[in-house]
Amino acid sequence: PLLKRLKNNRVKMAVITLKEGKEAAQVVEEMGLKKYFSAIFGSQDPEYQIKPSPDHVNYAIDKYGIAKVNCALVGDMRGDILSAKGAGITAIGVAWCLRSPAQLYEAGADHVAREPGELEDILERLDFL
Repeated sequence: PLLKRLKNNRVKMAVITLKEGKEAAQVVEEMGLKKYFSAIFGSQDPEYQIKPSPDHVNYAIDKYGIAKVNCALVGDMRGDILSAKGAGITAIGVAWCLRSPAQLYEAGADHVAREPGELEDILERLDFL
């Protein structure tokens, strides 16, 4: 429901992953989420360094042509948070997967959601919804 709401609000969303693009596209397709994401930026592209370097994130932002002030990265790993902070965008950690809230804040997260409803609240406060 959150992805549908974001898409209905015309929020451009992409997957930025350490997986190769083909593998990531297959996972997104199998999960039935392809319709929500306009791009998948995998690790195979030689034009950028992958997370935790901010290059991966900056490359995606440049492709969209969106001001960084209007961007946020939602991730569950320390590398996601470091990439977002290095790129100068809002870093939102999700703590229901692999890392605790403390670990995500320690990495530099601006916000941490402990469950999906809390992520929706954060995105509303940031005017994405």
